[in-house]
Amino acid sequence: MKKILPILFLAVLCCACPKPNSSDNPLEGKWEMKNYSAFMPERPVINSGEIIWTFNTSINKLDVANQIEDKYTFIQKSGTYDYTTNNDKITFDGQTFDYRFKNGELIISDKPELDGPMITFKRVE
Repeated sequence: MKKILPILFLAVLCCACPKPNSSDNPLEGKWEMKNYSAFMPERPVINSGEIIWTFNTSINKLDVANQIEDKYTFIQKSGTYDYTTNNDKITFDGQTFDYRFKNGELIISDKPELDGPMITFKRVE
């Protein structure tokens, strides 16, 4: 009986503890667009909460909620997109971009050195 109690206690303790986050992928979650830059006469003005990208890394889905898509037609439209990643590349909606994390921000770009877009996101808590 003395040997069974510690085993039973450990079994109950293991079942009662919350499971860790199933995704260790830093892309997982909601990201708010802070800045969109490219070679253009005027940078778009993006206010807090106007463009949110949500990555579900367990099923490789990207949900885009863009409240200003009529104003800036070149920014990704609202919708759900399948995506794939390979090293530092992400592909969705027929386009491939570089992506990286810097100082807690997500940066998605396509040849910014040649005036292509560079989009900066901050994580939504």
